[in-house]
Amino acid sequence: QELLFECPIVIPKNIFGDIQIKIISDIDKVNSVYLNIEKNSSLWSSDINAVLGVMAYILPYSEIKSLYSLTELEQLEFVINYMENKDLDPNTSKNEFLELIKVRFQYANNNFSEYNIGWKTDRGEIYIVNGAPKSVDEFYDNDKMVNKQIWYYEDKTFIFSDERTFGELKL
Repeated sequence: QELLFECPIVIPKNIFGDIQIKIISDIDKVNSVYLNIEKNSSLWSSDINAVLGVMAYILPYSEIKSLYSLTELEQLEFVINYMENKDLDPNTSKNEFLELIKVRFQYANNNFSEYNIGWKTDRGEIYIVNGAPKSVDEFYDNDKMVNKQIWYYEDKTFIFSDERTFGELKL
């Protein structure tokens, strides 16, 4: 804990599979890190909690419940396989569905992070699942001192308001 060393590890571009990195010091503790490197497996976050949080928006409850019972490595494998199966055009080198989730995740974090991490907010969840609304109405109710946003989609409407006046718009 007194010294911090940076040891960059270069992994060649064409190496895929399991990699184990062991860090051994004179302290009686050995740290191991397991990496599974898959082709085109870059997810929207390196934080497993963010990955599972977004998956909870996408998957049915029964599947997310079973996903949480897996080990972290199995969870990542599940998510990567799920994303590969959802690829909108398997004939291209990009996974369009994964790219769509990445873009929506980033947008939510950039635009809805006033009081919480963007993807964790109600607007972030709706944006990740549905994409950009067709139109948005914003207004402020002077009598109740409440901000409101109404998001319109082709077949649904979402109303967000700050009725508790904490600043975060809730569904």
